[in-house]
Amino acid sequence: MSKHTFTQLGFYSLLTLAAPITLATGNIGGVVGHKWLGDDWSHHDEQDSIGILLDIRPQSWPVSLAFDVFGTGHEKDDGPVGVTDYTAEAHIGLRKYCDLSEGLFTPYIGGGLALVYAEEEVRTDSTVKYEDRGAGVWLGTGVQVNLSRQFKMGVDVRYSYAEVNLAGDDRNGGGINAGISLGYHW
Repeated sequence: MSKHTFTQLGFYSLLTLAAPITLATGNIGGVVGHKWLGDDWSHHDEQDSIGILLDIRPQSWPVSLAFDVFGTGHEKDDGPVGVTDYTAEAHIGLRKYCDLSEGLFTPYIGGGLALVYAEEEVRTDSTVKYEDRGAGVWLGTGVQVNLSRQFKMGVDVRYSYAEVNLAGDDRNGGGINAGISLGYHW
């Protein structure tokens, strides 16, 4: 076989592999909300939240592949002591949309793997930072309001659990995250 034949074979193989992606539908959007951590986070058990929701559904699949990321944080200064808590989460899993035949609302459920990073910074005369990473699970649900064929607005609520250790204390780096989303469907 000639070099030209190998090049053509490679090109057509790539096209064949890419076909399911080009025939996919999906959603991407931003979400702003609030996260409630467990009591093990003391007075920092509520944090503001921002995230990106992304899912892709190959044409022949009944479910979408979900790739979501969130960042949350809270800062508190009590006189000479300041504490900042921060978490970041990546959720990888599946999402199922319930098609209601071109209706105004589209509910969904999802779940999968949660990868969590947690950080706590304590400021006094000096600064001490604790951080850890953990893996766990997430489960979520929501509903989208179909503003048009492409634009969606909705509510996303999810629970995640991943154990992290900060300053010798085991904590759930996940929690309940709820927010309002605005996104685009293709």
